Amino acid sequence: MRDEIEHFLDDKEDMEDLYLTRKWIQNQQTEAASNSIVSQPNLQRHTSNRISTSMVTEEDDIDDMEMLLEAYFMQLEGMRNKILLVSSKCT
Repeated sequence: MRDEIEHFLDDKEDMEDLYLTRKWIQNQQTEAASNSIVSQPNLQRHTSNRISTSMVTEEDDIDDMEMLLEAYFMQLEGMRNKILLVSSKCT
């Protein structure tokens, strides 16, 4: 488990894939855009705004995911150390 979390921490693209809320929001936006009829100039303006906003949001999402994974990693490391300590006392 530690190795897998460490792998995710090393790869930002993997962390992006783990952020399921953003994926759900993007799917909702895609569905809403495909269900509404928007004129070409408005579509371009909304798209450029969404791109600039999503770039900032994606960095925040990655930072949040990284902090969460680091917390899990530290908990697993603590459990591992306790197990090693107990197993060394039993032998």
